[in-house]
Amino acid sequence: MTKQMTPWFPSSIKPVRAGVYEVYTPNSLANRYAYFDKDGWRLCAASVEDARRELNWDGIYCESSMNLPRSKWRGFTKEQK
Repeated sequence: MTKQMTPWFPSSIKPVRAGVYEVYTPNSLANRYAYFDKDGWRLCAASVEDARRELNWDGIYCESSMNLPRSKWRGFTKEQK
């Protein structure tokens, strides 16, 4: 099954909805998903489930690699369960 995805966007363009997005960050090819909300990008994770767990983390926020030049993201065209 192929997932329907949007085109890639640079990290300077922010998503309009909170949720998990597929990301590309030049410093970590293993972490491919990140949660975005009103506070910005959360830490990148290796799976959609791990990225969702970042929403509930109350620790000190580390700077997300999505702030690096050349980082980019794309979204799912349908909600993932």
